[in-house]
Amino acid sequence: MMRPKKRPYKAEKLKVLLLEDYHLDAKLMTKTISKENPSWEFLHVTDRLGFEDALANQVPDLILSDYSMPQYTGMEAFLTVQALGLKIPFILVTGELPEDKAISCIKEGIDDYVIKSSLTRLNLAIHNALAKRQKEIDSQEVAQNLLESESQFRTIFNNAGVAIFEMEFSNIAEIVDKQTLWRKAKFEDIQKLFEGAAIIELNENALSLFQAKDKNEISRAFSKLWQSYDISSLRYTAQQISKLSSSFEEKAHFTTIDGGRIFLKYTFNLIDKVKGRYIVSFVDLTDVKRSEARLNSVIERMESVVNSRTEELNTLNDELKDQAIDRERINGMLRENYIHMTESIIAAKRIQQLILPPKQVIADCFSDVFIYLRPLDIVSGDFYWFYQHGSKCWIASVDCTGHGVPGAFMSMVGSN
Repeated sequence: MMRPKKRPYKAEKLKVLLLEDYHLDAKLMTKTISKENPSWEFLHVTDRLGFEDALANQVPDLILSDYSMPQYTGMEAFLTVQALGLKIPFILVTGELPEDKAISCIKEGIDDYVIKSSLTRLNLAIHNALAKRQKEIDSQEVAQNLLESESQFRTIFNNAGVAIFEMEFSNIAEIVDKQTLWRKAKFEDIQKLFEGAAIIELNENALSLFQAKDKNEISRAFSKLWQSYDISSLRYTAQQISKLSSSFEEKAHFTTIDGGRIFLKYTFNLIDKVKGRYIVSFVDLTDVKRSEARLNSVIERMESVVNSRTEELNTLNDELKDQAIDRERINGMLRENYIHMTESIIAAKRIQQLILPPKQVIADCFSDVFIYLRPLDIVSGDFYWFYQHGSKCWIASVDCTGHGVPGAFMSMVGSN
């Protein structure tokens, strides 16, 4: 369906088509209209052929036509416009027109007629015709928008991917009257309040979710689908409906038509406060709930294992602390023994160095001399020996078996 073009007539240059066989009358009409609308454009034709060509080449915004012309009448011109499916304001401007014919023309759909001797009324007639057409366009646009909105709503409703009800609570007054008793009411008493709710529409997802064959089956059973241990959710829902809350959300357990159990999150959105009409969407959280239960079970088992392991680690940690204390005590003893032994060996090194000939004694016999002695440990089994008698010198570099303290003893023996 093509949406009609909306024309803000006062703000635009309008195109006016004059169908008039008498040129002077056409000039008078043009002059009269131009006084109030100087920016409007005019096209004057005198016969059927010119009129049809004008409609074919460019659709005008307004048509002014004489009623009686040779071989063509204003009524025939109007029928031509109708046949083309054009919605154009059409006014007859004629020398005279009997009242019965005028009434007949208006009934056929012509907007108005003006007698040529009273052209002062022409601008008012044009204004009224344009305003009437504008209202028609606005009404069509509103109707089209409503139609598109309804179509979009139905498309979303049927393809939302979640279960959707359109519900009407005609017993809002009853729900309000009994709200003071809710804290003491039994589950069945609150449940009865929902028996007055009518399911206006629902989608395929809703039938599938509740395992229902049709709307009637689920309408009859809806109030009984709530599970009794979720009375707090049912009470909260009734309270919100009694207040005509614009939107609220809750979770509850339900029973399907075939006896299955499901856990749902549902959202109520108010669309008509007077009728108490809501759009209700349901999201199935059954698998999520089961997954949460399994996860909680796993977490509990893991916590038990972690607690057990923690106790084991604490016990082991205490044992390690005791062992660390023992090791520290032993290390302390070893450090003390090491210090004593190292001090004794350093003393032995000093004694060993006393038996080695001084470098100066050797340097007195040689002009260029150095001594290199690097023990593997603090003391060494290696030693050097020097003896001078007269002009002769004896020097020896001796490698004794062993190193460290045993080697040092050997070097003492060897030196002697």
